[in-house]
Amino acid sequence: MVTKQSQRDSIGIASPKNRFEHTFMRRVLGIICGAILVYSAWMHLNNPYTFLSSIYGYEFPGRVAGVYAAAWLPYLQAVIGLCLLINLFPHSAALLGCFLLACFAVAQSYVLVRGQVVPCGCFGPSNESNVGVATLSLVSVLLIAMCCIARSAKPECNRVQSESIRA
Repeated sequence: MVTKQSQRDSIGIASPKNRFEHTFMRRVLGIICGAILVYSAWMHLNNPYTFLSSIYGYEFPGRVAGVYAAAWLPYLQAVIGLCLLINLFPHSAALLGCFLLACFAVAQSYVLVRGQVVPCGCFGPSNESNVGVATLSLVSVLLIAMCCIARSAKPECNRVQSESIRA
């Protein structure tokens, strides 16, 4: 005999218990990723010239692009991190975070393939580590976590539409 619960499970509709677990895990991942992004942004904003020199170390962007990246990247990280921390537009913040972390992963992979020894610059001047497998792994894990948040968070436009339908 087919029950309603087995029908839900077969077509992928989450039960209330699973929805709670998914929401809880999304919030935990959002808080962790948000805190890491805010901390990184704080370190970059406190030492902008060190951050600019670490961007130049990648030899990826030109001089002008490096200045612009050093100018707006910490603010973008801070906004994404704060949105994840306070659960404000989590889907959009996670999508932006995915794009940002994918760019970081590409830049670090580019440095590794070329065999350069470049300071990571991930967490400001206090972080003495060079770009390597460990830093690329950290970015990759954060990227996977951001993708999980983006996948499980409800898009904001759908949330507004569903709330207006209920009213």
